[in-house]
Amino acid sequence: MATINMNVSGPFPSLCSDDSIGPVLQNPACRDHGFDFTLLFEETAFAIIPAVLLLCAAPLRFRSIYRRPDAVRWPPLCRIKLANIAILGLLDLTLLALWALPRYAALRTRTTIAATALDLAAVIVIGGLSPLEHSKSLRPSTILSVYLFFTTILDVARARTEWLLSTSSAIPAVFTTALAAKVSLLVLEGMTKAGHTDRIISPETTSSIYGLSSFAWLNPLIYLGSKTNLTEQSLYPIDDKISSKLIQAKLNKQWKSGHLQVSKQSENALAWAILRALRIPIAVTMIPRLALIGFSIAQPFLIQRAIVFVEVGTTPVRYGYGLIGAFGVTYLGIAVSTAWYEYLTARALAMIRASLIGIIYQSTLDMTTEAVQTASPVSLMGADVERVIARLRWVISTAPNILQVAIAIWLLGTHLGPVCIAPVLVVLILAYLSSKVGKTIRPRQQRWMQAVRKRVAMTTDVLGTTKGMKMLGFTTLITDLVQSARHYELDESKKFRSVQIVNITLGNAANMLSPVVTLIGYGIIVHYSSDKVPTATTIFSSLSLLSILMGPVDELVAAVPNLAMALESCTRIQQYVDVKKRLDFRTASLERADRRVESHLRPSASGRDTIHIEAVTAGWSTDKTVIHDLTIQMSAGTLTIVVGPSGSGKSTLLQVLLGEGIVQNGTVALTSHDIAYCDQTPFLTNRSIRDNVVGFRDFDEAWYHACLSACAIDTDIEHLLHGDETLVGSKGVALSGGQKQRLVWEPNPQ
Repeated sequence: MATINMNVSGPFPSLCSDDSIGPVLQNPACRDHGFDFTLLFEETAFAIIPAVLLLCAAPLRFRSIYRRPDAVRWPPLCRIKLANIAILGLLDLTLLALWALPRYAALRTRTTIAATALDLAAVIVIGGLSPLEHSKSLRPSTILSVYLFFTTILDVARARTEWLLSTSSAIPAVFTTALAAKVSLLVLEGMTKAGHTDRIISPETTSSIYGLSSFAWLNPLIYLGSKTNLTEQSLYPIDDKISSKLIQAKLNKQWKSGHLQVSKQSENALAWAILRALRIPIAVTMIPRLALIGFSIAQPFLIQRAIVFVEVGTTPVRYGYGLIGAFGVTYLGIAVSTAWYEYLTARALAMIRASLIGIIYQSTLDMTTEAVQTASPVSLMGADVERVIARLRWVISTAPNILQVAIAIWLLGTHLGPVCIAPVLVVLILAYLSSKVGKTIRPRQQRWMQAVRKRVAMTTDVLGTTKGMKMLGFTTLITDLVQSARHYELDESKKFRSVQIVNITLGNAANMLSPVVTLIGYGIIVHYSSDKVPTATTIFSSLSLLSILMGPVDELVAAVPNLAMALESCTRIQQYVDVKKRLDFRTASLERADRRVESHLRPSASGRDTIHIEAVTAGWSTDKTVIHDLTIQMSAGTLTIVVGPSGSGKSTLLQVLLGEGIVQNGTVALTSHDIAYCDQTPFLTNRSIRDNVVGFRDFDEAWYHACLSACAIDTDIEHLLHGDETLVGSKGVALSGGQKQRLVWEPNPQ
């Protein structure tokens, strides 16, 4: 039977003030002259509060995943988890029974029974939630991992306290055994699951919160990159939550709902639509950023306590150990919160990039061929989208930066008094100058981007007609034109970059001038004031606060011009998106075609008509028609050749079948809108012949060679030095006209 030791080293809670909230134990003799918290504080802060939080969050999590389909089968890992939970539950039940015995009544505090009972209730909830999380979620349970991680660390302190009480070996032994079972469960809950669906899934999707916090899921990729060159196939698949398809659907919903009301009045309508569509991923980045503010603000207080500890010299050593632990927790928190903030910010920016590129791509598909040729979607994707992403990185944390600056200034005022306004004045002056600079950035950037688009369009046209230019002897002239366009672009960029230099200077000036101005002001006040004596604690704490202050200040000063540049690029994308879309006038099914079609135009018994054109008048503008009152039918299984002089409308007729041009009158009825078409100028990418044939499909060698033979291009490839690995050049400039036509004829196996 366990006995109670009544030695001085193990007094009752009432004798050691363990039944008070503390939090620090006032009588060091109660714990062998060591640092410790009161028992009531530990039970309240280390047990009751975490358990209550789990009990409140578990029903919400249960409700959110209960109806999900099973994503993971039940391997042995799940059974081991349940066995571990059962053992932990029995140990907590034993601990509750021991605390309820009368012999331990004198050792209990007001919260001992409640804390132990809530620990048991939390284990019961874990037993119900763990198998559900295991089967319904690809990722190890975040809520359980976080709870087990923090309570395990806190239970270590509680176990130490139980042993230091030296009252009985029964309760500390059971508590320590339960702690070991919790550590085992912590490891099991953090393990990556096996037995999920057969599709390829990114390790990011299946990693636990520990793997995400430490970026351990990237280690295999980094190791592979150290051994060999990474290829597109080496990279992990994209997380489903940031897939372009899902994000584009969200943006389209917001764009269509608000576009009709505000797009014509506001040049920033697209920016607002993106903000509304991605408000949750952007808002989530604020959580670790706020945590980072808390850990950062704790630094001056720790520095102040450390200086006082060193200066006094008579402070008990146990407080030094407490400071070591506090510094460790603070800087570990800074590291983890910074990692999560950067991770979530990168995901949010990736979603913004995907939404912008997606809406440009979708708008390009909806435009007429003529509109796309006059616009520059490639320049928008390559320059403007990346500029938006680069600038938003400075803007996305504006609200937390303002909060951190306000707290730092207030704390600085408690140390330095009125001189705390010195960095504020410096920031206000620089912000005013930055706003003046920001007004000149937008027009200069706009002129630069126009020069870039002009030069890119000219270069693209030249690369596509290199042979003709050489034959006509225009090489020197075209070279001079392209170089002059490049020189003009550089001249416009210099005007923009000169403003950027001023902007960067203003941003760095705040960080350099504020500490100097603040300490000089404080020195002046001390010099003329007899009641103020500067101390090492005040100076070092103030320097720490200034370092915390100036980081966000730099970002706030740079946020104004960066926001202006991001909005300018976003406005250009919106102007492209607002271009009038192509109106598809074709009827998708012959059965739904105009019932006024005459009987002699209907499909005959010998063949099934696939195309009906009746009384069509069409052209490329409303005031210029090329086709007049055309009626024609084309049947399946037949060859139809369109002939006529130049300008008679042959190309226009084909474009009408594709839904291009403007049909003023008549009916165009098709059995399907899925039409294979080879343009007079074939579309080829500057890749190898094989890549142009295969495209983004999986390589099928038998079908590939069958295609080459069917299109009679296999003989041409045999005479090329590098065979089908030969680069076709920009717009297929390395191939002849016939080779380009035959290359784009390659059929799709689907």
